[in-house]
Order: sequence, then C-alpha cells, then structure tokens
Amino acid sequence: MKKPCILFLAVLLMPLLCWGADGRGNFGSSLPENLKYCDNYMDALDACLSGHCYKQNMYNAWLYGYVTAYNAYVDDTFNILGGRDSASLNYWLANYCKKNPHTSFDTAVGHLMVELMPQRIKQKPRD
Repeated sequence: MKKPCILFLAVLLMPLLCWGADGRGNFGSSLPENLKYCDNYMDALDACLSGHCYKQNMYNAWLYGYVTAYNAYVDDTFNILGGRDSASLNYWLANYCKKNPHTSFDTAVGHLMVELMPQRIKQKPRD
C-alpha cells in the first residue's frame, strides 16, 4: 500500500516540480544586473560593432546555456535552434529589443524560443 501512495503523491506533485517560475510567472536569472534588460543588450551590440565585444560575448554565452537547458528539458526537442547560427539569433533579439527596450533579456529569449519552436529539430539526426 505504501508504494501506490508514494506514486500517487509523486503524480500530484509533478506539475509543481516542472514549473520553473513563481505563481506570477517570474523566475530568477543568472544575468548580472548590468546585463538584465534589452537596452543593455542593445548597448552591448553597439559596443561590439566598435570592437568591444566582452559584454556581447557574455550575452551569447548565457544564450547558449539557456538553449542547452531548453534542449535538455523541453519534450520533443533535440535542438530548438533548428540549424540557426548565433548571427540569426542576435538579429532576432536585436529587433525584439529595439521594440521592447525595458523588457528583461531573459524574457526576450523566452519569446525567441516560442518563435523557434515550430522549426526545432525534434530528434537526433541519424549518424
């Protein structure tokens, strides 16, 4: 009798374990405060055009970490990028951030994932 009760409890708690945000949809981000918003991202892009790409490299590293986690935890997804490169991701993010400068960068990336979902690679290609 003990095992069915534990299984039942696990099934009840599963949605809570899978939800990665608070009740209002907010979640913590590992981005430093000075890189948190879209206007900071746009500043980093401008600086990179002048040869100062340190902050842009930080955004790209964070983005690819996010993509890796997304691929690992979202069902029916081998690669959310579907063959896209960093230039196309940055282009999309730049357009989004121009329109939404006060939006957090992690929210912008979340919208990017929604945009990419229909063209994702669902299964590992055969070798």
